[in-house]
Amino acid sequence: FMQVPSGDYVLRIPGEGTNSFINRSHEIDNVKLMEGLFSFVPEVCYANASIGVLISKYVKDSMPMSVSDMYDPERLLLMCNCLLQVHNSGARFSNEFDIIQMRHVYARKLACQGVEAPEELKAHREQLESATSLLFDEYPKKCVTCHGDPKLNNFLFAGSTMYLIDWEYSGMADPYFDLVNMVMTDRL
Repeated sequence: FMQVPSGDYVLRIPGEGTNSFINRSHEIDNVKLMEGLFSFVPEVCYANASIGVLISKYVKDSMPMSVSDMYDPERLLLMCNCLLQVHNSGARFSNEFDIIQMRHVYARKLACQGVEAPEELKAHREQLESATSLLFDEYPKKCVTCHGDPKLNNFLFAGSTMYLIDWEYSGMADPYFDLVNMVMTDRL
């Protein structure tokens, strides 16, 4: 957070190594498109895709959503309405977030780093592969604009207004991907 004479801003400096798996050009293009469509996306004032730095308007007096907010019908409805508007926007992102492809990309990146998958995942890998294949065969995906990371702390509540921030993983994807991520409240 920084204060300057023209207003208050947030400076996002990317985490170490995140530029190796997040396409910052897509992120910037996507958030700029969404901010032009929706008042619940704070304005981006500066972005540098080569280093991943982003400066956006600061949402004053805001608090990230919490697990208890998921049990507040009004706040839950605001969260769902934000995602519904994104999904139904008719906008087109230039990138697709394919969960099947990304699973393999992340596995290769871990292998290159010499990191092994957790034992619990290894034990259930075949079952997960089978269930995933069945799911996508049975229910072909429908690609719409998706946030990609609708964790609770990416929803800011200020007064009676909800904001949706952090578009790093945004892309065209199945809306159920966003909904599943939103309800995974244990991964704040």
